[in-house]
Amino acid sequence: MKNKINVFGLVMTLFFVSLNAKTPYFHYSDGERKYFELDTRYIFVSIANEKTADILGLKQQDFRIDDAQKNNKRTDYRKRFWAEVRVEDNLSDEEYLAKLSEIKNKGDDIITAPYFRNQYTDRIGLSNFLYVKLKSLSDTVLLKQKIQKEHAVIVRQNEFMPLWFIVGVSANSKYNAMELSNKFSESGLFEYADPALMNIIKKSCSNDTHFGNQWGLRNTGQHGGTIGVDVKACSAWQVSTGSGVVVAIVDDGIQLDHPDLVANTNSVLSYNATTKSSPQVTYSTHGTLCAGIIGAARNTIGIAGLAPNSKLMSISVDKDGATALDDLAAGILWAAQNGADVISNSWHTTNPIQIIENAINQAVTQGRMKNGVRLGCVVVASSGNEGDSTVYSPAHLPNVIAVGAVDRCGIRSGRINIVPNSCDPWPSGHASNVGTALDVVAPGTRIHTTSYLNTYREVNGTSYAAPHVAAVAALMLSVNPNLTHQQVKTIIESTARKVGPYTYSNNPNVRPNGTWNNQTGYGLVDAEAAVKKAICMLPTATVSGTINTDRTVYGSSITTSGTTTVQSGRKLTLTGCNSITINDGFTVQSGASLDVKAGP
Repeated sequence: MKNKINVFGLVMTLFFVSLNAKTPYFHYSDGERKYFELDTRYIFVSIANEKTADILGLKQQDFRIDDAQKNNKRTDYRKRFWAEVRVEDNLSDEEYLAKLSEIKNKGDDIITAPYFRNQYTDRIGLSNFLYVKLKSLSDTVLLKQKIQKEHAVIVRQNEFMPLWFIVGVSANSKYNAMELSNKFSESGLFEYADPALMNIIKKSCSNDTHFGNQWGLRNTGQHGGTIGVDVKACSAWQVSTGSGVVVAIVDDGIQLDHPDLVANTNSVLSYNATTKSSPQVTYSTHGTLCAGIIGAARNTIGIAGLAPNSKLMSISVDKDGATALDDLAAGILWAAQNGADVISNSWHTTNPIQIIENAINQAVTQGRMKNGVRLGCVVVASSGNEGDSTVYSPAHLPNVIAVGAVDRCGIRSGRINIVPNSCDPWPSGHASNVGTALDVVAPGTRIHTTSYLNTYREVNGTSYAAPHVAAVAALMLSVNPNLTHQQVKTIIESTARKVGPYTYSNNPNVRPNGTWNNQTGYGLVDAEAAVKKAICMLPTATVSGTINTDRTVYGSSITTSGTTTVQSGRKLTLTGCNSITINDGFTVQSGASLDVKAGP
């Protein structure tokens, strides 16, 4: 049986709003319905007798005691145990619900509940509990009456907030915890009612073990930092992770087999500019440090790169060699001629070098061809660490994105005697170079990243700010590969966020992309805003035909035809800027999913 969405001319204008409103699974939050889809891989099972596990063909050690009963002195709630049961893959919704009933009917003491997913998280478990807040303590009798009628029971009253109660459904309850919570919410008799959902408490948006140290991607106030002073990686990843984009790192080489980098590197996509041959070699550790910031995989170990699905091209240069300047120029051009979309340069010279500037000019005019059109490589460079009021070469070039560094409070990075208001000063060195050529800033203090010989370390400098911006460019080109290098630069500048105690001023004749300051340029690069603006510059997209593979469609506006069908087991994601129109006849088969995201 097919579930059809028959909506004519429906236009959604909120970013990250899902069409899951067509599902019957929801709970109330602040008076609004929050919708879910079924995650048919798991089932919640609660039993009162551990021996029931044998009937279910499960191991007793797989079951845990209900958290609500730990240290619980009440005796009127029967001791229960629960487990997350993995079921077969690719079940339709109907098959999954039948499996749920089959398990429940195997014993009198069994409670089952479904698992859910939304556009942010999968494996959201529904337990046998719900939370209820009374309007006043005198409503306790009312609560007892209502739950008795529903064959439920009060498990515990919150000792610090006495209006809040944990309620447990039983094997005889007609409703599961979410359904009963919704019934209580809709009755208007109680202040709040929420189902006790599992796996919704997230420590971070990445499960990489060192992610908590990466304040530049998600600043939660680590080490006295300012919450939110980061590049907005988590929200940007909801839209793009850099797939399909190649970022060249012109440096001293990358450890290609580092466990956090190996998924996004290969020796074929590399070049030793000193010997003019492939593959690259690793002359020192600097390139590996920069590489992790851009392209470390989200693989549960180490760190997460800002563009974790981008591909890394290593251009290695012996920077101490006699012809290092010519080698750097050769490396830039090899990258431009061999598929690099973005070229990241975490090095500088104190004086402009014509051979390097010519190479960059050629890369941005002749590099990155799409559909027969030369769009130009996006070139990013660090401003330098000398504490000067001059941005060094090649970052000073107008066709290069010049990147300075800030600390976790949004203050210019540097030594405390140079930047006295820094909340996290560099222990040595000078400070991030500033001046009229500075475009944006990015995290450059205590940057946790990959290091040589499969290790990780914290580093300071504009060398580690520039890769953040190169990664943002990769995220943008992943959703809109037809942007020119100048368009990428303009978007990054115009979407940067104003940070620090600085005065940003308008000077449209010199700096046309918003207010600017010579300490931080246009401000802190904002990955989320840049990616969304890149989508807004796309043409209108039309979706039609049969969707038989998982597919993501981007467009300034998106329209579906009446002949569009999303097949069972497949997911269609529509990400638009201005509007998304679902026309009559659009069909989403049972077991398929549709995720609609719209907004500027």
